[in-house]
Amino acid sequence: MLIAVGVDVGGTNTKLGAVTQDGKIIHKRRFSTRDQINKEAFLETLSTNIKMLISDIGKEYVDLAGIGIGAPKANFYTGKVVGAANLAWQGAVNLRQFLHDQFQVPVIVTNDANLAAVGENEFGAAREMKNFLSVTIGTGLGCGIYINGELFHGQNDMAGELGHTSVKFKGRYCECGKQGCLEAYVSAKGLIRTTLKLLSKYEDESELRAIASRDLTPDKISSAALRGDSMALKIYQYTGDILGYKLSDVIAMYNPEAIFLTGGIANAQSLLFEPTRRSIHKYIYKSYSDPIRLLPSALQDDEISVLGGGALVWKHLENKMAIVH
Repeated sequence: MLIAVGVDVGGTNTKLGAVTQDGKIIHKRRFSTRDQINKEAFLETLSTNIKMLISDIGKEYVDLAGIGIGAPKANFYTGKVVGAANLAWQGAVNLRQFLHDQFQVPVIVTNDANLAAVGENEFGAAREMKNFLSVTIGTGLGCGIYINGELFHGQNDMAGELGHTSVKFKGRYCECGKQGCLEAYVSAKGLIRTTLKLLSKYEDESELRAIASRDLTPDKISSAALRGDSMALKIYQYTGDILGYKLSDVIAMYNPEAIFLTGGIANAQSLLFEPTRRSIHKYIYKSYSDPIRLLPSALQDDEISVLGGGALVWKHLENKMAIVH
């Protein structure tokens, strides 16, 4: 059986799976990214998990076609990860060279947001779309961009760093070193920072007040909101308003057919989607008469980027990887 291994390196966890050419994941594994004390430990754990993935299926039944991997600040052209603020280990890591040396197969590297966009385009709801954006909201915030049916990388594979565009002058400090970045407001950490800010600003009763700040998580905030907690609902309204404000600019720039929201924070569905839609409608350039399609992914959150990694391999082998410079 010919398989590709898709790998999604997130700030919290790394997920990997064996992907067939028709988009089926036949086996999956995951490990903690945060538990890797340095880049050497991460690379060793990654290699071990890929080997175990293949072994779990049965080495005698598997031919490895290649590895497609996405990570924060990963570069398609160089194969390296450099200066990823959301990874515990720092310094340059040449993922492509390391994995090629380990497995002797083609290795395609890109950033994690691009991986989600490729997965949506190949196997999800964007299969018939030529112009769309995939915004991934988790530990950080990234954006994969398709223009005229092609994944847009930019000059140095730095396109789509939506999380590090500004939404507020001299606003919150971001882990990248700037102030006012979208990611400082719309991400897992951003949601928690907003919670602490609004709890101190307002006196509303809220079940969130009983949770120590170190124990706050996006899941606890969304659970409170789903139970009708007024403070938790304000938190999502605030977050959605900022996200919609920025997406209205993105729509004016790219005129996409649709914008997909994916990732752990986007899984809150209507809690985030509805205030974001209202905000887009409020701030959007009025010449856009067509309704903007803000959509969830058609794929499972823990599979979309793994599928994207597999798709990168199949596209590479078919010589269909198109790059817009």
